[in-house]
Amino acid sequence: MQLTHILAIDDDENVLKTYQTLFSSGSVSVDIDSALDDLSESLDVDLELTTSSSETPLGANFRLSCASSGESGYQKVQEAIDCGHPFAVIYLDMRMPSGWDGLTTAKKIRAIDPEVSIIFITAYSDRSLDDIRHQLGIKFDFLRKPFIPSELLHLTHLHAEHWHQQSQLQLHKIQLEAIIQARQNELQRAKRKNNLLLAEKSYDQHELELILNAMREGVIAVDHRGNI
Repeated sequence: MQLTHILAIDDDENVLKTYQTLFSSGSVSVDIDSALDDLSESLDVDLELTTSSSETPLGANFRLSCASSGESGYQKVQEAIDCGHPFAVIYLDMRMPSGWDGLTTAKKIRAIDPEVSIIFITAYSDRSLDDIRHQLGIKFDFLRKPFIPSELLHLTHLHAEHWHQQSQLQLHKIQLEAIIQARQNELQRAKRKNNLLLAEKSYDQHELELILNAMREGVIAVDHRGNI
């Protein structure tokens, strides 16, 4: 299975802990009730649950990183790109009063990584979906807090699968372009070789014409090396 890198950006430590619990690796049973109680308390809302406890379906297939601000999240995205392991999906809070808000963060991240999938996860609607589409395009999703874990995991799977498919298409495109370029280089070499052969043939024909003309005139000049 392919390893999918996910980044959660939120200024609420309890929310980040909830993400970490949901994406715990291994076969250990995850107590979703306990994890979401912290989130419910921090948001002062009641979270809906479809189950009280479950074994994470993601496990070792996903690797979660966390950032507590838009600025630090942006830095993590840049570092991931530099080391060749870019994030496939980003969970992004919309309202982060201490620094960049969610939309500003998303725009700056998209400037360095246009392919990453962004899921806004927020309890507030400071921005309309039309405003977000106008500034960011259509490549994003939106999930309101409180979220149902199964919905988040479903969205994550969809976006991760799409990201991997696009990555494979891009890889195939690069490989195809390399094959085409190699073929073009081969044709250029063959063309240069053919031009050289034609030039040599033309030179030989010219030499032959000189000899025939000299023979008709009865005069053939030979240098000290025996060249005509």
